[in-house]
Amino acid sequence: MFEKALNTLAIPLTISHTSSMGYRIWFKGIDNNDELKCKKTYWGTLDEIMAYIMFAGAVRVDHWLIDT
Repeated sequence: MFEKALNTLAIPLTISHTSSMGYRIWFKGIDNNDELKCKKTYWGTLDEIMAYIMFAGAVRVDHWLIDT
């Protein structure tokens, strides 16, 4: 199940990732309760972002272009 969700996240990131994008990565807390937590980030290569998504067990990722 998790691998399918990760593949669903990976496809748009692989197609559209640029260095001028921001990400909001949603994941469940350490005790795996129903409360979602969020980390907002502006860093990283595609590999770094995917590694964090896998580490956090992300359930949702929002991304947007950063205004420059």
